[in-house]
Amino acid sequence: MVKDAAKFQENQNSAQVSLVGEAREVQIPEPEVRPCEEWGTMEKLRREKEVVGIYISGHPLDDFRLEMKYFCNAVLADLEDLERCINRSLTLGGVISDVQHRTTKQGQGWAIFTVEDYHSSYEFKLFKEEYLRFRHFLVPNSFVHIKINIKEGWHNKETGKKIRS
Repeated sequence: MVKDAAKFQENQNSAQVSLVGEAREVQIPEPEVRPCEEWGTMEKLRREKEVVGIYISGHPLDDFRLEMKYFCNAVLADLEDLERCINRSLTLGGVISDVQHRTTKQGQGWAIFTVEDYHSSYEFKLFKEEYLRFRHFLVPNSFVHIKINIKEGWHNKETGKKIRS
C-alpha cells in the first residue's frame, strides 16, 4: 500500500497541464489484495477490542453463556468487596485477557493474569504450587471456569488487626 501510494503521489506531482488548460488524468491500477486465511472468532474479537476498545461483533463469552448461567454462582464484580465473600466458595467464569509469567529472585515461577466477564475484570496472582499446577491453563483468549475459596486475611499478632494485601 505504501509503495502504491508513493507511486500515485509521484504521478500526481509529475502531471503536466497542457496549453489549453486541461490536466492529464493519472491512471493508477487498483492494488490487488492477496487472499489470506480468515481469523477465528476469538482472534477477531481480540483484534476488535485492541483497535476500537470494545467488542463489536460479539463477546468471547457468548459461546459459554449457558455454562456461566448454570455453573457459576458469582461474577467478577463480587470480588471487589472481599469482606462479603469471606468463608464462601465462589464459582466464576470468564475469558483470560492478559497473562504475565514471572520469576522470583529465588527462581520460582509465578503469574499475574486478568480474567474478564461481561461486566468487569479482575487480576489474579498465582504463586508456588498453585502456579505449577495451573500455569498450563493460563492462555490468553481462553475460557476459564474458576472455583475459589475466600478466607480471612492474616492477622498481626501484636496489634490484632487484619493485614490486607
